[in-house]
Amino acid sequence: MLTHHRNSIVFLVFILSAAVFSACNSSGTTRARSDTLVNLRAMAYDIWMVKAYMNEPAPTTIPELAEWVARFWGFPAVELGPPWNQYFEKGQLLDSWGEPIVLIVEDEKLVAVASKGQDRTWRGATGDDIVVPIPPPPPIVPQEE
Repeated sequence: MLTHHRNSIVFLVFILSAAVFSACNSSGTTRARSDTLVNLRAMAYDIWMVKAYMNEPAPTTIPELAEWVARFWGFPAVELGPPWNQYFEKGQLLDSWGEPIVLIVEDEKLVAVASKGQDRTWRGATGDDIVVPIPPPPPIVPQEE
């Protein structure tokens, strides 16, 4: 009888441990997804702002894009904040899973920044891919004199 209770307790501890491990693992995934989304949104905002101010299209490669943003801010490139500083330190922009950031270009225009997501496979902006569109620049309103 005692063996039956002990087996039941061991089984219950095993089930609870599996539930706790699963919860910890999913929160790590949630954190990585959240961090990647924050960086992609920061990139999209910077690109939007530079496009609006400079009134020129954004470059469509990571190296040109990083230099373009650095030139706008007027900082030495290595002093840019996240996520741009990562490019100048490591030579590439990576998401939280260590995969390169994806630039989505349509008709030779940069329209979004993206991540392949946790599965590290680009599925054309579907599945677990994370895509942040770059808003169009605000309309230019003529100044009254």
